[in-house]
Amino acid sequence: MGYNGTIALSAPIDCDLEATPQAIPFYKAVERCVSTTALWLTPAGKLGVKSAAFKALIECIDDSEVLDAIVPDGEEVHLKGNLLKGLKKLQPLIGVDASPDRTWTNGILLKGQSAFATNNIILAEYWLEADMPEVNLPAAAVAEIVRIGEEPSSVRMSPTSMTFFYADGRWMRTQLLNAEWPSIIHDWLDRTGQEAEFAPFPDGFFDGVETLRLFTADDGRIFFRGSYMTTAIAEEAPGATVELEGLPAKGAFHYKHLQQLDGVAREIDFSKSPAPFRAKNLRGLIQPMIDA
Repeated sequence: MGYNGTIALSAPIDCDLEATPQAIPFYKAVERCVSTTALWLTPAGKLGVKSAAFKALIECIDDSEVLDAIVPDGEEVHLKGNLLKGLKKLQPLIGVDASPDRTWTNGILLKGQSAFATNNIILAEYWLEADMPEVNLPAAAVAEIVRIGEEPSSVRMSPTSMTFFYADGRWMRTQLLNAEWPSIIHDWLDRTGQEAEFAPFPDGFFDGVETLRLFTADDGRIFFRGSYMTTAIAEEAPGATVELEGLPAKGAFHYKHLQQLDGVAREIDFSKSPAPFRAKNLRGLIQPMIDA
């Protein structure tokens, strides 16, 4: 088991030893094992690691009381199978706002049968197949669940932590963000999406955004002009253009925010401000920039 102050990971291994080796050299040693690995404790209290011709001795830490205190606790919640999909979809939209009054954007909100993420420009909701307790899951925990890449079998929740269990005995425990989301997020999504006329993104849209990003000014704006999108702030001004049918006559977005919709949204209504978008099990809004 390992713990970094926010996340604890635990996995069973076929070795009955009690030791707390220094994490980085231990990880490096195990990474270099290419066949059967042997672990043992030396009389001096070091952890030995041996595989074929490779051997390493790792310094151990005497005090492991912190690790001993990190155990799963709280009420159990059984899952039905699409939490991982939802976190993968929403992860690119998690904010990185350091403002004290905006720390709630630095995680994914689980609430009822929905998961929410926002970076202050894009807000998205993903519908889950199971009721979840209302918690704000920090970005680091989301990244770890996505890295593991397996659907958790169940979850335990306490007032300050959440533990995700996997079928082979592994678990991941994370501290929760102590930051509440605004209560009106559903209203934002409902009100803006009710009159939307959704349409698929024009063919070649995201390829065009990738091409134009190399020519954007410092503000990153890409302008929509009906039959093309451009980085030029006005006609005949310096910039680059990509011809593309199906865009509104006016509009401007930061290229990074448009790229964040790739693989997340399937349909959008660029005529609204903010622009509503949707995909399977997902809906959201993207705020435009000021046009020229």
